[in-house]
Amino acid sequence: MYNTAVQTSLASRPAGSSGTQGFMLNDNGSVVANAEFAYNTMLDLPGAQSSPLTTVDVARVTGAVSVHDNFAVTSGGNGYGSDSFFADPTYSPNALYYHNINMSTGGLYYQNATVEPTAAIAPTVNPLVAPVITTPSNVPSTPVITSLTANGNIVTLKGTATSNDNFPSSTVQIFDGSTQIGLADTDGNGNWSFTTGSLAAGTHSFTAKSNGFYGYVSPVSAAVSETIGSTAGAVLTSITETPSTGDLNVGKTVTFTLNMSSAVTVTGTPTLTLNDGGTASYASGSGSKALTFTYTVGSSDTNVSSLAANSINLPGVATIKDSSGNNASLTLTGLTQTGPQIDTIVPNAPVETNASIVSGTTKVQLTGTAEANSTVQVFDG
Repeated sequence: MYNTAVQTSLASRPAGSSGTQGFMLNDNGSVVANAEFAYNTMLDLPGAQSSPLTTVDVARVTGAVSVHDNFAVTSGGNGYGSDSFFADPTYSPNALYYHNINMSTGGLYYQNATVEPTAAIAPTVNPLVAPVITTPSNVPSTPVITSLTANGNIVTLKGTATSNDNFPSSTVQIFDGSTQIGLADTDGNGNWSFTTGSLAAGTHSFTAKSNGFYGYVSPVSAAVSETIGSTAGAVLTSITETPSTGDLNVGKTVTFTLNMSSAVTVTGTPTLTLNDGGTASYASGSGSKALTFTYTVGSSDTNVSSLAANSINLPGVATIKDSSGNNASLTLTGLTQTGPQIDTIVPNAPVETNASIVSGTTKVQLTGTAEANSTVQVFDG
């Protein structure tokens, strides 16, 4: 621990020598209980050959092996069969690798621990030295955030990423604004998933970067955002009605859909108090972000020009909660509602004032009067 290795150029070494392999734990024949390779620095002078930078033979370690918080500056070297790397997962698959940084590219080397057991050491970067990309083909493709799911104040991001080198998986860095909030490893198909901790109220902008085996980092992904409400539970975001227009009389049915910011679980039978005096009852949607309530126009309900919900009720043992058990925020303040007209008064019977044969035809023309803006049904027999 706390060592610095300098890889010299081939010209400065004895004839016939070749590139070294940096720090190693595999060549002295001893067996140790545990091994930790950490807080070391590797520098390549111009003309040096260096690859790999670390190798751990787990056959010589009876317990745990961790390789973490090591730093490499490889821009002066010309490689030794490949770019530098801080891990050999085929040779030491049981070792734990995390937070080893390629200071030349700014990327993370191969990593198999997305929850880092120790606090990461932040490297000091010289702002006057630009990143060096010695093998552009190894730069990972820009990752894509394919979905965002909010559950109260917790967000789950899913996406895809590729490493573009000879090792299929990559380590994805997830950022909230400019702050890294976590890591995720891709599966064999390049898919990854990450769930945040509890987020503060406000708008959060999430991006991702993909890191390949050799410590190359991708361009930043397109951002996706989510606004976290001031309450811990799911928040009611909108109400829609089906149908949302028309003139409905007694016996007609309206479906209300309450759209939540995250999935909720419903117990009991919540209800909606409507502005015509009627009541809509919960019908379905528990476990999703959309709850449906149904209402049938009753004969005693009041005529209104646009049906709307005045309040959401939780009678008896009824609850609406997110997956963490937080009560949902069910305030209607600020929500726009558009609903059909409700008309429960039975119209007066229409009056037929005239009936005549249309000249030259067998058709009959009927005229009469009826209630304004009503639809008249005509019967024969």
